[in-house]
Amino acid sequence: MTQPDPNPAPLTPGTDAALAASDAPAASAPRARATALRVLTAAAILVSAVMHLVLYAEWAKNLSPLGEAFLAQAIAGVLLAGVVLVWRSPLALVAAVLYGAGSIAAFSLSAATGFLGVTAQLVGWQDYVTKGAEAVTVIAALAALAAERRRSR
Repeated sequence: MTQPDPNPAPLTPGTDAALAASDAPAASAPRARATALRVLTAAAILVSAVMHLVLYAEWAKNLSPLGEAFLAQAIAGVLLAGVVLVWRSPLALVAAVLYGAGSIAAFSLSAATGFLGVTAQLVGWQDYVTKGAEAVTVIAALAALAAERRRSR
């Protein structure tokens, strides 16, 4: 392993090395913002997934096909949260938007007309936490997409 030079040559203003060094903090800020938004997105997905697992265990497990849908939502959420953190593709964030928006849409459809044999109501704390987490998922994933798009320009 080589040791760093104890007396590095000074950077000459206007050179590529000097410009790169001066842009380093500015260049890292958008990346940090995009990463923070990805972490927030993944955390919100995990909250939704855990809440679906709780709801499955509390009352949905005996309702077919709703119970299976809640269990699938929980498993998909855990997997998707990992994908959002590990795979830096915009497709992971698009999947997060679809996950959150799809869950909100299914709940809204259930509240309006009934869905999979259940008519939903936004009454318990679990419902508020779940729908809030899914709204955060959509907003944070869209913000991460925008931040990463700006960074790539």
